[in-house]
Amino acid sequence: MIDLILTAVVSLNIDMLCGSIADDTRKGVIGVVTAKDNGISKVIHGSPAEAAGIKPKDIIVLVDNEKGSKKLVGEVFTFAHLIIKRKDAILEFEVLRLPDTEVYSREARTYKVRNEIQD
Repeated sequence: MIDLILTAVVSLNIDMLCGSIADDTRKGVIGVVTAKDNGISKVIHGSPAEAAGIKPKDIIVLVDNEKGSKKLVGEVFTFAHLIIKRKDAILEFEVLRLPDTEVYSREARTYKVRNEIQD
């Protein structure tokens, strides 16, 4: 009985946290800012891209088997398959796309905390 209750609570919490994935109309992002040359100019602090190990100055070669960075934004809670060039190495990443509001608000919260600590 306890297992059933815990399962229901965990399931309810996941649904409340994520919302209905099928009905989610928000943009899914990995948390990078790109330049025109498909280079990564910024990695958002606390983002899935940062957690995966993507770094500024990395060059995006492919996203989901397509050239360039056009497919970085996609459906929420899907994975972006990235091929990245870093110096002379070619690296491969699977990065979860989170809701854009969550990724960018997380950076804003972190920025606010860092500024409060410095003051």
